[in-house]
Amino acid sequence: MAKAPEPYIKESELLAENHFPVYALFNEVFSKYFIKMVESASMGYGFGAAYGACCFPIDLAESGVPPSEIPNGVVFSLHNGEETLLDYSTYYNYYLNKVCKRHIKMYPDTEQELTELLEKTKLTLESLNGEPLHPIVAD
Repeated sequence: MAKAPEPYIKESELLAENHFPVYALFNEVFSKYFIKMVESASMGYGFGAAYGACCFPIDLAESGVPPSEIPNGVVFSLHNGEETLLDYSTYYNYYLNKVCKRHIKMYPDTEQELTELLEKTKLTLESLNGEPLHPIVAD
């Protein structure tokens, strides 16, 4: 029997209990779609999955959400109504970097492409944020 792949993020690694949608959605992205998910983030867009969606302000604006209701950050929401808002620093410096490192461990041939996409994502998020991303210190 084949061994199940390592999850991109473990539930025990969540920074807060209400970050469960982050765990559910990142672990739902299959290997062949992973690069596309990071590529979307590098352009300031989120992604959809069977259980929910990850939305950036651009996604929300394009879906008709009034500007006054668009949060400054990345929204992870599940179809059951559970959602969480991550600031750009937490999204990028903790979660996105962690899942990319795990992906590279499983698929080493993606390292150069993901490294380039991560750098582009950082610049995009800093532009959306209006300032540099702050380091995240996890326990």
